Amino acid sequence: IRISFQVKDDEIAFSASNSKPKVLVVPEEKGGIGIENVKKRLEILYRSKYSLTIRELETEYCVALTLKSVSG
Repeated sequence: IRISFQVKDDEIAFSASNSKPKVLVVPEEKGGIGIENVKKRLEILYRSKYSLTIRELETEYCVALTLKSVSG
């Protein structure tokens, strides 16, 4: 797992990535509303002052989140 966190001026940048297992375990039911809930909360709290990127690559999962200050 790789995690990065940076603060610069009025912006916070967070990224995380982790390797995918060589053998994927596929759940019987597709479920989970976690990512959709995160997106809804970001929109409520930050409106257009955030960027969220979620990528699934061949060998890893990657997430990048940038938040800009909502004050001012």
